[in-house]
Amino acid sequence: MRGFIPRLAVVVLVAVLRAPPAPCAEDPVDALAASLPRAPVVFGADAMPLAAFVDASMRTLGLAVAFGPGLRESSDTVTLRLAAPVQPAQLLRVTRQILHGMGLSMSLQSGVVLVSRETVQAMPAYGAEGAVPRSEEHT
Repeated sequence: MRGFIPRLAVVVLVAVLRAPPAPCAEDPVDALAASLPRAPVVFGADAMPLAAFVDASMRTLGLAVAFGPGLRESSDTVTLRLAAPVQPAQLLRVTRQILHGMGLSMSLQSGVVLVSRETVQAMPAYGAEGAVPRSEEHT
């Protein structure tokens, strides 16, 4: 039987052992979330002013909160309806995501959650020092 080559199906399972990733700087708010109690919490907000929403969610978690300039007076409102009780860490993450969507950040300073406006670095003006130089050729 010339030209006949038997086909073999070989399955090889290889376990690759890797060293754990190098430790990196952990986000303090994530570390705070990991340290919260595990008992589920119930929380809801219906068209709450921003500051009241943050106060209520942090109070539910037993955390102190402070606001950056002008945020207490914000006219923005928040509605959050959770279908079931959630872990406290999840409520903290959801609150943080909502704030991020509103252009706000959450940080931890001396054990107090600080809510402030996110800072965005402005791009240098066209032709300014450090900006990408303008090409003289137009193609």
